[in-house]
Amino acid sequence: MAINRRKFIKVFGNTAAGKVILGPIAGSLLSQTSNAQNAAPAKFIAFITPIGHHENWMPKDTPTGRGAPIGELGDLAQSLNPYKQRLTYIRNMWSVLKHFGNDGAHRAGYPASTTGHINKALDPSPALGPSIDQHLINGWNAQGQSLHVNPGGIGNAKSFVSWKGANRPINPSRNPRLLFDATFKNLSNNGNSAEMNAIRERGNSLLDVWTEEIAALKSSLSADHRSALDAHLTQLNELEKNINRTIDDGCKKPSTINSDQFYRDTANNYPVIGRHFIDIIASAFSCGLHRTATIAWNSAGGNIRHKWISGINEGHHSISHAADRVASRLQLAKIDQWYTEQFAYLLKKLTELNTGESKLLDSTLIYWGTETGDVRSHSGGGMRLLLAGNYNNYFKNGVYLGKQGLPVNNLLAEIATGLGVPTEKFGNPEFATGPLYDLRA
Repeated sequence: MAINRRKFIKVFGNTAAGKVILGPIAGSLLSQTSNAQNAAPAKFIAFITPIGHHENWMPKDTPTGRGAPIGELGDLAQSLNPYKQRLTYIRNMWSVLKHFGNDGAHRAGYPASTTGHINKALDPSPALGPSIDQHLINGWNAQGQSLHVNPGGIGNAKSFVSWKGANRPINPSRNPRLLFDATFKNLSNNGNSAEMNAIRERGNSLLDVWTEEIAALKSSLSADHRSALDAHLTQLNELEKNINRTIDDGCKKPSTINSDQFYRDTANNYPVIGRHFIDIIASAFSCGLHRTATIAWNSAGGNIRHKWISGINEGHHSISHAADRVASRLQLAKIDQWYTEQFAYLLKKLTELNTGESKLLDSTLIYWGTETGDVRSHSGGGMRLLLAGNYNNYFKNGVYLGKQGLPVNNLLAEIATGLGVPTEKFGNPEFATGPLYDLRA
Protein backbone atom coordinates (compact mmCIF):
# COMPACT_ATOMS: atom_id res chain seq x y z
CA MET A 1 0.00 0.00 0.00
CA ALA A 2 1.85 3.10 -1.23
CA ILE A 3 1.53 6.33 0.72
CA ASN A 4 3.58 9.47 0.15
CA ARG A 5 5.75 9.85 3.26
CA ARG A 6 5.64 13.65 3.35
CA LYS A 7 1.86 13.64 2.97
CA PHE A 8 1.61 11.00 5.68
CA ILE A 9 3.65 13.12 8.12
CA LYS A 10 1.62 16.23 7.36
CA VAL A 11 -1.82 14.61 7.56
CA PHE A 12 -1.15 12.17 10.39
CA GLY A 13 0.73 14.86 12.33
CA ASN A 14 -2.44 16.94 12.50
CA THR A 15 -4.49 14.16 14.08
CA ALA A 16 -4.81 13.82 17.84
CA ALA A 17 -2.73 10.65 17.88
CA GLY A 18 -0.23 12.09 15.44
CA LYS A 19 0.36 15.16 17.57
CA VAL A 20 1.13 12.92 20.52
CA ILE A 21 3.37 10.53 18.58
CA LEU A 22 5.22 12.94 16.30
CA GLY A 23 4.97 15.98 18.57
CA PRO A 24 8.30 17.82 18.75
CA ILE A 25 9.83 16.22 15.65
CA ALA A 26 7.00 16.72 13.14
CA GLY A 27 8.27 20.09 11.91
CA SER A 28 11.82 18.84 11.59
CA LEU A 29 10.68 15.72 9.79
CA LEU A 30 8.75 17.76 7.23
CA SER A 31 11.62 20.15 6.60
CA GLN A 32 14.28 17.45 6.45
CA THR A 33 12.50 14.59 4.64
CA SER A 34 14.03 15.47 1.29
CA ASN A 35 17.55 15.73 2.72
CA ALA A 36 17.54 13.45 5.74
CA GLN A 37 21.09 12.17 5.37
CA ASN A 38 22.53 15.68 5.70
CA ALA A 39 20.11 16.96 8.34
CA ALA A 40 21.78 18.84 11.20
CA PRO A 41 19.89 19.14 14.49
CA ALA A 42 19.13 22.55 15.95
CA LYS A 43 21.60 23.82 18.54
CA PHE A 44 21.57 26.79 20.92
CA ILE A 45 24.09 28.83 22.92
CA ALA A 46 23.33 31.50 25.52
CA PHE A 47 26.24 33.95 25.85
CA ILE A 48 25.55 36.11 28.92
CA THR A 49 27.67 39.09 30.02
CA PRO A 50 27.35 41.51 32.97
CA ILE A 51 26.56 45.21 33.30
CA GLY A 52 24.78 45.75 29.95
CA HIS A 53 26.12 47.26 26.73
CA HIS A 54 27.67 50.59 25.78
CA GLU A 55 25.68 52.57 23.18
CA ASN A 56 28.54 52.27 20.67
CA TRP A 57 28.17 48.49 20.72
CA MET A 58 24.98 48.83 18.63
CA PRO A 59 24.91 49.46 14.85
CA LYS A 60 25.04 53.08 13.72
CA ASP A 61 21.76 52.74 11.81
CA THR A 62 18.28 53.48 13.12
CA PRO A 63 16.37 50.31 14.04
CA THR A 64 12.85 49.69 12.75
CA GLY A 65 10.03 47.54 14.06
CA ARG A 66 10.21 45.00 11.26
CA GLY A 67 13.96 45.24 10.88
CA ALA A 68 16.20 47.51 8.79
CA PRO A 69 19.31 46.10 7.09
CA ILE A 70 22.43 46.49 9.18
CA GLY A 71 24.61 49.17 7.62
CA GLU A 72 27.67 50.04 9.66
CA LEU A 73 28.43 48.15 12.84
CA GLY A 74 29.15 50.06 16.01
CA ASP A 75 32.73 51.08 16.82
CA LEU A 76 32.93 48.44 19.54
CA ALA A 77 31.66 45.64 17.28
CA GLN A 78 34.06 45.84 14.36
CA SER A 79 35.32 42.31 15.12
CA LEU A 80 31.88 41.06 14.04
CA ASN A 81 32.14 42.45 10.50
CA PRO A 82 32.94 39.04 8.92
CA TYR A 83 29.62 37.77 10.29
CA LYS A 84 27.45 40.86 9.76
CA GLN A 85 24.97 39.08 7.52
CA ARG A 86 24.52 36.38 10.18
CA LEU A 87 23.62 38.86 12.93
CA THR A 88 20.28 40.14 14.22
CA TYR A 89 20.43 43.14 16.55
CA ILE A 90 17.45 43.93 18.76
CA ARG A 91 17.05 47.14 20.73
CA ASN A 92 14.74 48.53 23.43
CA MET A 93 13.23 45.31 24.73
CA TRP A 94 12.39 45.10 28.44
CA SER A 95 13.75 42.64 30.93
CA VAL A 96 11.26 41.22 33.41
CA LEU A 97 13.14 43.44 35.90
CA LYS A 98 11.54 46.50 34.29
CA HIS A 99 8.16 45.36 35.51
CA PHE A 100 9.50 45.32 39.06
CA GLY A 101 10.65 48.93 38.98
CA ASN A 102 14.14 48.39 37.49
CA ASP A 103 15.82 47.60 40.78
CA GLY A 104 17.56 44.34 41.58
CA ALA A 105 19.50 43.95 38.33
CA HIS A 106 22.53 42.51 40.08
CA ARG A 107 20.61 40.06 42.21
CA ALA A 108 18.31 38.85 39.42
CA GLY A 109 19.74 39.96 36.08
CA TYR A 110 21.35 36.68 35.03
CA PRO A 111 18.39 34.35 35.71
CA ALA A 112 16.03 36.98 34.28
CA SER A 113 17.98 37.03 30.99
CA THR A 114 17.34 33.34 30.28
CA THR A 115 14.14 32.49 32.18
CA GLY A 116 12.00 35.63 32.11
CA HIS A 117 10.58 34.55 35.47
CA ILE A 118 12.19 35.41 38.82
CA ASN A 119 11.30 35.56 42.49
CA LYS A 120 11.90 39.23 43.10
CA ALA A 121 11.13 38.89 46.81
CA LEU A 122 14.43 37.13 47.48
CA ASP A 123 17.99 38.42 47.28
CA PRO A 124 19.60 36.97 45.25
CA SER A 125 16.52 36.24 43.17
CA PRO A 126 16.11 32.66 41.93
CA ALA A 127 14.32 31.72 38.74
CA LEU A 128 10.74 30.50 38.94
CA GLY A 129 10.84 28.46 35.77
CA PRO A 130 13.20 26.74 33.32
CA SER A 131 15.77 28.65 31.32
CA ILE A 132 15.51 28.74 27.54
CA ASP A 133 18.27 26.14 27.07
CA GLN A 134 16.50 23.62 29.32
CA HIS A 135 13.16 24.39 27.71
CA LEU A 136 14.75 23.40 24.39
CA ILE A 137 16.39 20.29 25.82
CA ASN A 138 13.03 19.14 27.16
CA GLY A 139 11.27 19.91 23.89
CA TRP A 140 13.88 18.01 21.90
CA ASN A 141 13.89 15.10 24.36
CA ALA A 142 17.67 15.55 24.49
CA GLN A 143 18.28 15.30 28.22
CA GLY A 144 21.94 15.34 29.16
CA GLN A 145 23.03 17.09 25.96
CA SER A 146 23.89 20.48 27.46
CA LEU A 147 27.03 22.22 28.70
CA HIS A 148 27.22 25.08 31.20
CA VAL A 149 30.38 27.06 31.89
CA ASN A 150 31.58 30.12 33.80
CA PRO A 151 35.06 31.37 32.82
CA GLY A 152 35.17 33.56 35.92
CA GLY A 153 35.07 30.57 38.24
CA ILE A 154 31.80 31.80 39.75
CA GLY A 155 29.10 29.38 40.82
CA ASN A 156 26.60 31.28 42.96
CA ALA A 157 23.00 32.44 42.75
CA LYS A 158 23.95 35.65 40.92
CA SER A 159 25.81 33.76 38.20
CA PHE A 160 23.36 30.96 37.35
CA VAL A 161 21.83 31.26 33.89
CA SER A 162 20.71 27.65 33.35
CA TRP A 163 17.74 26.47 35.41
CA LYS A 164 15.90 23.15 35.26
CA GLY A 165 12.90 24.80 36.84
CA ALA A 166 11.85 26.94 39.80
CA ASN A 167 14.66 27.15 42.37
CA ARG A 168 16.66 24.49 40.47
CA PRO A 169 19.86 26.09 39.11
CA ILE A 170 22.47 24.11 37.20
CA ASN A 171 25.94 24.69 38.58
CA PRO A 172 28.34 25.60 35.74
CA SER A 173 31.70 24.02 35.00
CA ARG A 174 34.52 26.29 36.11
CA ASN A 175 37.56 24.18 35.24
CA PRO A 176 38.02 23.61 31.49
CA ARG A 177 40.46 20.72 31.99
CA LEU A 178 37.89 18.72 33.95
CA LEU A 179 35.17 19.57 31.41
CA PHE A 180 37.47 18.59 28.55
CA ASP A 181 38.18 15.20 30.13
CA ALA A 182 34.50 14.54 30.85
CA THR A 183 33.37 15.59 27.38
CA PHE A 184 35.95 13.90 25.17
CA LYS A 185 37.19 10.96 27.25
CA ASN A 186 35.60 8.42 24.85
CA LEU A 187 36.83 10.04 21.64
CA SER A 188 40.04 9.65 19.72
CA ASN A 189 41.59 12.81 18.29
CA ASN A 190 39.35 12.64 15.24
CA GLY A 191 36.33 10.93 16.82
CA ASN A 192 35.79 7.78 14.72
CA SER A 193 32.26 6.73 13.83
CA ALA A 194 32.19 3.67 16.12
CA GLU A 195 32.90 5.81 19.15
CA MET A 196 30.46 8.47 17.99
CA ASN A 197 27.67 5.96 17.54
CA ALA A 198 28.30 4.41 20.95
CA ILE A 199 27.98 7.77 22.65
CA ARG A 200 24.92 8.90 20.72
CA GLU A 201 23.07 5.64 21.33
CA ARG A 202 22.42 6.77 24.90
CA GLY A 203 19.42 8.71 23.54
CA ASN A 204 15.94 7.21 23.08
CA SER A 205 13.61 7.59 20.14
CA LEU A 206 10.66 9.86 20.74
CA LEU A 207 8.48 7.16 19.18
CA ASP A 208 9.55 4.71 21.91
CA VAL A 209 8.06 7.00 24.53
CA TRP A 210 4.56 6.55 23.04
CA THR A 211 4.46 2.75 22.72
CA GLU A 212 1.04 2.43 24.35
CA GLU A 213 -0.49 5.23 22.28
CA ILE A 214 0.84 3.70 19.06
CA ALA A 215 -0.54 0.28 20.06
CA ALA A 216 -3.95 1.83 20.74
CA LEU A 217 -3.91 3.53 17.38
CA LYS A 218 -3.03 0.31 15.58
CA SER A 219 -5.92 -1.50 17.21
CA SER A 220 -8.33 0.85 15.47
CA LEU A 221 -6.82 0.36 11.99
CA SER A 222 -7.35 -2.21 9.28
CA ALA A 223 -4.57 -4.69 8.52
CA ASP A 224 -3.46 -2.73 5.46
CA HIS A 225 -3.34 0.53 7.38
CA ARG A 226 -1.46 -1.12 10.27
CA SER A 227 1.13 -2.37 7.83
CA ALA A 228 1.44 1.07 6.27
CA LEU A 229 1.74 2.70 9.70
CA ASP A 230 4.50 0.27 10.73
CA ALA A 231 6.43 1.05 7.56
CA HIS A 232 6.15 4.77 8.05
CA LEU A 233 6.99 4.67 11.76
CA THR A 234 10.16 2.80 10.80
CA GLN A 235 11.00 5.51 8.29
CA LEU A 236 10.24 8.24 10.82
CA ASN A 237 12.50 6.55 13.34
CA GLU A 238 15.35 6.54 10.82
CA LEU A 239 14.72 10.19 9.98
CA GLU A 240 14.75 11.08 13.65
CA LYS A 241 18.11 9.36 14.08
CA ASN A 242 19.49 11.33 11.15
CA ILE A 243 18.18 14.57 12.59
CA ASN A 244 19.19 14.01 16.21
CA ARG A 245 22.39 12.01 15.76
CA THR A 246 24.04 13.28 12.60
CA ILE A 247 27.43 11.63 12.17
CA ASP A 248 30.03 14.33 11.74
CA ASP A 249 32.91 13.64 9.41
CA GLY A 250 34.39 16.93 10.66
CA CYS A 251 34.33 15.95 14.33
CA LYS A 252 37.62 16.80 15.98
CA LYS A 253 38.20 17.46 19.64
CA PRO A 254 40.19 20.56 20.63
CA SER A 255 43.77 20.51 21.81
CA THR A 256 44.24 18.60 25.04
CA ILE A 257 44.22 20.68 28.22
CA ASN A 258 46.99 19.10 30.28
CA SER A 259 46.94 21.36 33.31
CA ASP A 260 44.46 23.18 35.47
CA GLN A 261 47.05 25.43 37.09
CA PHE A 262 45.84 28.46 35.15
CA TYR A 263 42.35 27.82 36.51
CA ARG A 264 43.65 28.48 40.02
CA ASP A 265 44.35 32.10 39.02
CA THR A 266 41.05 33.02 37.39
CA ALA A 267 41.57 36.77 37.64
CA ASN A 268 44.64 36.67 35.38
CA ASN A 269 43.62 33.75 33.18
CA TYR A 270 40.01 34.76 32.49
CA PRO A 271 40.69 35.23 28.73
CA VAL A 272 42.40 31.85 28.18
CA ILE A 273 39.82 30.03 30.31
CA GLY A 274 37.04 31.57 28.22
CA ARG A 275 38.70 30.52 24.95
CA HIS A 276 39.17 26.96 26.25
CA PHE A 277 35.48 26.74 27.11
CA ILE A 278 34.48 28.08 23.68
CA ASP A 279 36.71 25.49 21.98
CA ILE A 280 35.14 22.70 24.03
CA ILE A 281 31.58 23.83 23.24
CA ALA A 282 32.19 24.19 19.51
CA SER A 283 33.88 20.79 19.22
CA ALA A 284 31.21 19.09 21.32
CA PHE A 285 28.57 20.55 18.99
CA SER A 286 30.42 19.41 15.88
CA CYS A 287 30.74 15.89 17.29
CA GLY A 288 27.05 15.75 18.13
CA LEU A 289 27.73 15.27 21.83
CA HIS A 290 25.72 18.29 23.01
CA ARG A 291 23.03 20.59 21.60
CA THR A 292 22.82 23.49 24.06
CA ALA A 293 25.38 25.46 26.02
CA THR A 294 25.41 28.45 28.33
CA ILE A 295 28.41 30.72 28.85
CA ALA A 296 27.95 32.92 31.92
CA TRP A 297 30.81 35.39 31.99
CA ASN A 298 31.57 36.11 35.66
CA SER A 299 28.25 37.07 37.34
CA ALA A 300 25.57 39.72 37.51
CA GLY A 301 27.21 42.81 38.94
CA GLY A 302 30.54 41.07 38.41
CA ASN A 303 33.55 43.03 39.54
CA ILE A 304 36.35 41.15 37.83
CA ARG A 305 39.30 43.36 36.83
CA HIS A 306 40.00 43.11 33.13
CA LYS A 307 43.69 43.86 33.73
CA TRP A 308 44.78 42.56 30.33
CA ILE A 309 42.93 45.47 28.69
CA SER A 310 45.00 48.64 28.52
CA GLY A 311 43.79 51.30 30.96
CA ILE A 312 41.57 48.98 33.03
CA ASN A 313 42.65 48.82 36.68
CA GLU A 314 39.37 48.67 38.58
CA GLY A 315 36.60 46.11 38.78
CA HIS A 316 33.89 46.07 36.10
CA HIS A 317 31.04 46.94 38.47
CA SER A 318 33.05 49.61 40.25
CA ILE A 319 33.79 51.32 36.93
CA SER A 320 30.07 51.39 36.08
CA HIS A 321 29.46 53.57 39.16
CA ALA A 322 32.60 55.71 38.98
CA ALA A 323 32.16 59.44 39.58
CA ASP A 324 34.08 60.40 36.43
CA ARG A 325 31.42 59.57 33.86
CA VAL A 326 33.60 60.35 30.83
CA ALA A 327 36.50 58.18 31.95
CA SER A 328 34.24 55.35 33.09
CA ARG A 329 32.34 55.33 29.80
CA LEU A 330 35.62 54.92 27.94
CA GLN A 331 36.66 52.04 30.19
CA LEU A 332 33.26 50.35 29.91
CA ALA A 333 33.52 50.67 26.12
CA LYS A 334 36.88 48.85 26.14
CA ILE A 335 35.43 46.03 28.24
CA ASP A 336 32.39 45.73 25.96
CA GLN A 337 34.72 45.58 22.95
CA TRP A 338 36.70 42.77 24.59
CA TYR A 339 33.55 40.68 25.19
CA THR A 340 32.55 41.31 21.58
CA GLU A 341 35.87 39.88 20.45
CA GLN A 342 35.13 36.73 22.47
CA PHE A 343 31.73 36.51 20.78
CA ALA A 344 33.47 36.88 17.41
CA TYR A 345 35.84 34.06 18.36
CA LEU A 346 32.84 31.84 19.11
CA LEU A 347 31.35 32.63 15.69
CA LYS A 348 34.71 31.91 14.07
CA LYS A 349 34.83 28.45 15.67
CA LEU A 350 31.25 27.70 14.60
CA THR A 351 32.13 28.74 11.06
CA GLU A 352 35.29 26.62 10.91
CA LEU A 353 33.67 23.41 12.18
CA ASN A 354 31.15 21.32 10.30
CA THR A 355 28.13 19.27 11.20
CA GLY A 356 27.42 16.90 8.34
CA GLU A 357 27.87 18.94 5.16
CA SER A 358 27.09 22.37 6.64
CA LYS A 359 28.82 24.80 8.96
CA LEU A 360 27.85 24.69 12.61
CA LEU A 361 26.69 28.30 12.40
CA ASP A 362 24.02 27.23 9.90
CA SER A 363 22.25 25.13 12.52
CA THR A 364 23.16 27.00 15.72
CA LEU A 365 21.48 30.07 17.19
CA ILE A 366 23.50 32.15 19.66
CA TYR A 367 21.70 34.54 21.99
CA TRP A 368 23.82 37.27 23.57
CA GLY A 369 21.95 38.43 26.64
CA THR A 370 22.90 40.65 29.54
CA GLU A 371 21.60 41.69 32.94
CA THR A 372 20.72 45.34 32.30
CA GLY A 373 19.98 47.92 29.64
CA ASP A 374 22.17 50.96 30.24
CA VAL A 375 25.66 50.28 31.62
CA ARG A 376 25.40 52.98 34.31
CA SER A 377 21.74 53.17 35.33
CA HIS A 378 21.30 49.36 35.31
CA SER A 379 17.78 49.81 34.00
CA GLY A 380 15.74 46.77 32.98
CA GLY A 381 14.48 48.72 29.97
CA GLY A 382 16.25 49.56 26.73
CA MET A 383 17.88 46.12 26.53
CA ARG A 384 20.49 45.77 23.77
CA LEU A 385 20.52 42.20 22.51
CA LEU A 386 22.08 40.19 19.69
CA LEU A 387 21.36 36.94 17.89
CA ALA A 388 23.77 35.18 15.55
CA GLY A 389 23.39 32.11 13.36
CA ASN A 390 20.17 30.44 12.31
CA TYR A 391 18.30 27.17 11.89
CA ASN A 392 16.47 26.20 8.70
CA ASN A 393 16.64 29.93 7.77
CA TYR A 394 13.83 30.60 10.24
CA PHE A 395 15.25 33.86 11.63
CA LYS A 396 15.90 37.17 9.91
CA ASN A 397 19.62 37.85 9.61
CA GLY A 398 21.50 41.01 8.75
CA VAL A 399 18.86 43.26 10.30
CA TYR A 400 18.44 45.67 13.20
CA LEU A 401 15.10 45.62 14.99
CA GLY A 402 13.65 48.11 17.46
CA LYS A 403 11.12 46.58 19.87
CA GLN A 404 10.18 49.38 22.26
CA GLY A 405 8.71 48.04 25.47
CA LEU A 406 8.25 44.42 24.39
CA PRO A 407 9.43 41.87 26.98
CA VAL A 408 12.50 39.73 26.42
CA ASN A 409 10.15 36.83 27.20
CA ASN A 410 8.73 37.24 23.68
CA LEU A 411 12.19 36.90 22.16
CA LEU A 412 12.85 33.72 24.15
CA ALA A 413 9.51 32.27 23.00
CA GLU A 414 10.39 33.02 19.38
CA ILE A 415 13.83 31.44 19.79
CA ALA A 416 12.22 28.24 21.07
CA THR A 417 9.68 28.15 18.24
CA GLY A 418 12.34 28.75 15.60
CA LEU A 419 14.44 25.92 16.99
CA GLY A 420 11.63 23.39 16.76
CA VAL A 421 9.88 23.75 20.13
CA PRO A 422 6.65 25.71 19.43
CA THR A 423 6.16 28.12 22.32
CA GLU A 424 3.37 30.69 22.52
CA LYS A 425 4.55 32.30 25.76
CA PHE A 426 7.73 31.87 27.78
CA GLY A 427 8.57 32.77 31.36
CA ASN A 428 6.28 34.77 33.60
CA PRO A 429 2.85 34.60 31.91
CA GLU A 430 1.94 37.98 33.39
CA PHE A 431 4.58 39.71 31.29
CA ALA A 432 4.88 37.45 28.23
CA THR A 433 2.63 38.72 25.44
CA GLY A 434 3.37 36.30 22.60
CA PRO A 435 5.84 35.44 19.85
CA LEU A 436 8.10 37.97 18.16
CA TYR A 437 6.79 37.51 14.62
CA ASP A 438 9.01 40.22 13.10
CA LEU A 439 12.01 38.02 13.86
CA ARG A 440 10.84 35.44 11.33
CA ALA A 441 12.43 35.47 7.87
